[in-house]
Amino acid sequence: LLSGRVKHTAACINEEDILIFGGSDGETFEYYSNESNIWFKLDYSSDSIFLKGLESSKLVVLDTTNEIYLLGGMIYDPAGGFDFSSTVYQVELDLESKKVFLTEIVKHKSLARYGFNVVTTGSKILVIGGVGKTLYCQNDTIVEVDIDTKKVASVRINESLWRKSPVFVGSDVISRKSLNQSWIIGGGVVCYGFGSVWGGIVSINFGEQPSERIEFQ
Repeated sequence: LLSGRVKHTAACINEEDILIFGGSDGETFEYYSNESNIWFKLDYSSDSIFLKGLESSKLVVLDTTNEIYLLGGMIYDPAGGFDFSSTVYQVELDLESKKVFLTEIVKHKSLARYGFNVVTTGSKILVIGGVGKTLYCQNDTIVEVDIDTKKVASVRINESLWRKSPVFVGSDVISRKSLNQSWIIGGGVVCYGFGSVWGGIVSINFGEQPSERIEFQ
């Protein structure tokens, strides 16, 4: 890398290159070209959020269109204080001019979170867990962003799992697209009131009906 980073996000582009963005010191976009074996910085639009920097956001590449999106994360302000990004941006690359163009796609308060994970299916992005300025409940711990309709919908966690108090903060997600199945792995939180709590493994299966698309096992 051109600089060391922590709490950044990265994505594989064109099956061989790497796009990386953000981090705790407000780092910019960088791109790795596998063909030329070099890293280079990318200039981007001067949105005020990106001038301050963004950490623990997520870069997402849709399987169906190869379009790139950036969402969520903590807005890093060198002057102190913090906020969360509630916006999904489409990311367009011009590698010849070494520029990134950002277009706001959708904005919703439930997307303003940190320490979350994502799963994609078609034109939809599932935003899983994380923390924000309010506590998430059974209906908004997981939300679905539909890129085509530009709408955000809640995905209700079923009662049997919710009673177990699942922890989806700082988790990881692995997927097998051929089976339409993913697993949320681990995660944890520390609270002065009840100490440390750790997550286990939760299986997600995609159904055909929107209200039944996700089932937990």
